[in-house]
Amino acid sequence: MDEGESAREIEKDFDVTSVTAHGEKVWPILRWPYFYAIRHMTNAKPNRKSKFELLVDLFYGLPSWLGAADVLCFSDSEGSTRRLIQSEYYNRYIDPIIDFLLPEKCLLIEIPAPLHRPTKLTHTKRITSSTVIEAIARLQAAFNNKIQIENHEILDEIQRKYGITVDDEKILRLYHVKKGIYHSLYRYYKPKAIFFTEYYRDISRVKAAKELNIPTIEVQHGIIGTEHPAYRSLLKIDGDYYPDQLLTWGETEKKYDDETFFYKPHQVYPIGSYIIEYINNSYKPDDKLLQEISRYKKSAAVTLQKTVTEETIEFIQNAAKMNPSILYLLVPRQPLTTVTPLPENIRIIQNYNFYKLMKYVDVHVTAYSSCTLEAPSMGVRNILINIGGYAKTFYGPIMKDKTVTRYVETPSELVKEINQLGPIDKASIIKANSDLITPDYSSNLKKYLRGLKLLN
Repeated sequence: MDEGESAREIEKDFDVTSVTAHGEKVWPILRWPYFYAIRHMTNAKPNRKSKFELLVDLFYGLPSWLGAADVLCFSDSEGSTRRLIQSEYYNRYIDPIIDFLLPEKCLLIEIPAPLHRPTKLTHTKRITSSTVIEAIARLQAAFNNKIQIENHEILDEIQRKYGITVDDEKILRLYHVKKGIYHSLYRYYKPKAIFFTEYYRDISRVKAAKELNIPTIEVQHGIIGTEHPAYRSLLKIDGDYYPDQLLTWGETEKKYDDETFFYKPHQVYPIGSYIIEYINNSYKPDDKLLQEISRYKKSAAVTLQKTVTEETIEFIQNAAKMNPSILYLLVPRQPLTTVTPLPENIRIIQNYNFYKLMKYVDVHVTAYSSCTLEAPSMGVRNILINIGGYAKTFYGPIMKDKTVTRYVETPSELVKEINQLGPIDKASIIKANSDLITPDYSSNLKKYLRGLKLLN
């Protein structure tokens, strides 16, 4: 069961709005930990690190806390967030915003996922670690009284039904402590605006800003679609638990008109994608890789997801054996720990990310990576392998143009679709995808920042 389906089921079958603590409805705080636990069938507890790791993170960018900050930004260090561009690791969501403003007046507070990159390698120069806040919160929470949760039996029943364990009390205790810390932090900096990627990773950051009337903006980090429960609910979720505005890649989210979607059209601002603009306008392919790929009749970049990595690799192995003239370039999100011997026409790519590979390959293949939304805006078609039904669940409602995206169920279907690929006009593919990825990113972002009165 995916988290979208479980969200609808829980919010339909259980009276979660009656669960309270400290006079506050707690479901907006707990809903994401529950859905995450159901999806991954794991325990949902506050993330834990060793004391040594916490100590290392504590000193990361420590001087950056000092000085004024007109804008605060919250993001993470994941490989999908930071991309290597011209010898620097660039936060593709937040760094363009900081670059348009005065970088010294913007502070990026980064979640290590799992580690921070050395500041000498990051494009962001005024950057620090969220671990400082995490450490203070854990220390304070350890001495706080346990939180009494009214109607907790409803949460117990949900956990029993779905076979999960969620440490509600600890999550809520940390939430209240962190909210107090963010109150103090925001009062100190008095920011004109706060930007987030994945706002739901820590609701306390948003709630504290809302209580102080500070404008909050989320920058789209991946697929939102019709199924992501962090953006949809059958219940009326109070706007204090998600940002005021959403900067999106394209027009799609602005066109949602159903009541389940959190953001209304006037709260959605399509700006496009920084990295796609960079690849289309500035990136020059490497002749050596072009020559290597030219030895094959067709080539495919295969993006992997943590939840279905093994299944995807097995699927591609079976397809590769059927036709050795097709080259498959595997693009893992994280280093692969164990991989069985691969056919000669499968390569694991380390030095080229997904975006750069779009300059080389004929097609993009994946189970359900958000790269599906992006590949056509670089003139490359998609073939989605419907492992576990994820592809059609997430993309079926929004990726309907068969000239841009196809769906397959078996390795033989994949081979057939790749073999049938003919010459294309990249410009027409890019245009067909303009609803999902708006062109002219830089000018759109400048216009938005001026409207927010952050840029002259």
